[in-house]
Amino acid sequence: MSVQCRFYRIFIDPMLKSLRKRMAELVPDGASVLEAACGTGEQSLILAGKAGRVLGFDYNGAMADCARRRIPLSVGNLLFLEADARNLPFVTDGEYDYATITLALHEMKEENRLPVLKELSRTARYFLVADYSSPLPPTIAGRFTRLIERLAGREHYAGYCSYQSSGGLDSLMREADLEILEEHQVLGGIVRILLCRPV
Repeated sequence: MSVQCRFYRIFIDPMLKSLRKRMAELVPDGASVLEAACGTGEQSLILAGKAGRVLGFDYNGAMADCARRRIPLSVGNLLFLEADARNLPFVTDGEYDYATITLALHEMKEENRLPVLKELSRTARYFLVADYSSPLPPTIAGRFTRLIERLAGREHYAGYCSYQSSGGLDSLMREADLEILEEHQVLGGIVRILLCRPV
């Protein structure tokens, strides 16, 4: 297990437990799901318990491998790949019922966000996205989140700042021509979950 994988398994996945659960609740039983930026595979593993089939992928090959190693032998409806969310030639238009991405857009370079959203919305009938509220709430948790983003490194923090200054999810959904059908707040209002569909 890589150092990055171990860090996320020990520190990040437990903090996001309620977010993962809420995301899974929004996906109907038997649906097919494509998860971008799957990280350790935690969300996909939860979804595999109720979905018809789940394909998770990550741009980071080490994380995709981390996720792949976690698939139990008893689970036959889950696959993990290394792939770039801006270009998914192995997925046909509307092939999946749901496409999802969790806490990844704010990390990206600004020029990559719209291509990712356009490509993911091409692949599915519905789109579930979870990312930071913009602005973050003026609470202890909100201030702590800003601190964590700053400590994550210069490039990561630059992505977070551009995400916040450009209007966060609302602005991105408009640019990507995605209609917001439902909205849910989790983790004390730090994160928003949006259920969308292409306009």
